[in-house]
Amino acid sequence: MLDLAGVAYPESAAGAPTPALDGQSLLPVFRGETRPAPAMLIAGLTERFRMVRMGDWKIVRVVAEEWELYNLADDPTELHDRATEGAATRDALVAAYHDWIRDHEAVATSTRPETTTPSRARGPRRGAPCAGGWA
Repeated sequence: MLDLAGVAYPESAAGAPTPALDGQSLLPVFRGETRPAPAMLIAGLTERFRMVRMGDWKIVRVVAEEWELYNLADDPTELHDRATEGAATRDALVAAYHDWIRDHEAVATSTRPETTTPSRARGPRRGAPCAGGWA
């Protein structure tokens, strides 16, 4: 949005350095151009929902349940959890997520909402459209 507004990101605010920006400009998209896919796409930092996508692989964690793993190239509707047979891939994505949290000094909350239904009780999950394709 800074590019769209023609505004430079400040080096400091209120006398303190500003954190580095994470992400890519949307300006090429608004111009009808393409931009490279992000190396990692993260959504959610709460126990209610967390998602990490890297390439064709995506991990999802809902309501503090176990991480689920999906290969979006083979299973774009996320019907087949491959967390067991793809444990090494799942663990690599989880580690990348935790590294991102640490490196960006983000806070992932661990509060479990008592009124939320666990994921396995709600049936198969479906992928959701997002900018740049399916998440």
